[in-house]
Amino acid sequence: MTMKRGPKPMAPTVTVPACEVPHPPDHLQGAARLEFSRVVTELSATRGLRPTDATLVEVYARAYATWLLAEAALDRDGGNRLAQSRSNQACFRMAKLAGVLGLGAGNRRRAGLRVEDADAEDDPTAEFVRAGE
Repeated sequence: MTMKRGPKPMAPTVTVPACEVPHPPDHLQGAARLEFSRVVTELSATRGLRPTDATLVEVYARAYATWLLAEAALDRDGGNRLAQSRSNQACFRMAKLAGVLGLGAGNRRRAGLRVEDADAEDDPTAEFVRAGE
């Protein structure tokens, strides 16, 4: 039996219709609340949002706010080991959740999702991107 070598096949492209954008939970404040709104708006525009995504976005937004606070403490205090540890943990958490949520273009491409953009005809890079798919 011979094994076929080469890249793994990509998932078929699926267009997911947009859904209603959820409001941030009342207990989120400041930067976490703003990040929640930004991410759910982005996700609803790119891949559609499911009710279960709101919890993951909330955890992502809280990690983002923790990262901002830790970075501010590092700027203020210099080599604070606790702040550095919190910053690293928040970055790790954000990176992991970004992959799960499909926040990066590579994640969306691997999932077979395409962004439908009304202005794609005006975008000079659109033809280049379509050629690579």
